[in-house]
Amino acid sequence: MKKFSLLILCLLVLLPSVVSAHTHLSESNPIEGQVVVDELKEITLTFDGNIEKLSSMKIVKNGSELTAHQVQIEAESDL
Repeated sequence: MKKFSLLILCLLVLLPSVVSAHTHLSESNPIEGQVVVDELKEITLTFDGNIEKLSSMKIVKNGSELTAHQVQIEAESDL
């Protein structure tokens, strides 16, 4: 029993733990569910945490993926 307990303890210490590091959307323009009838020049997304420059995002319209011409990440000055 001691060997089994020691094995479990070693596995817990040696194996890396899984961490979820996702941030959530706090604001958007246009807002969720808004119907846009005019040509849309800009989409603004505000997250409740930092977004890394290597992050990815897909824009999908009617099942087809659209290409974003420019993606700009602006960090909050107080973060």
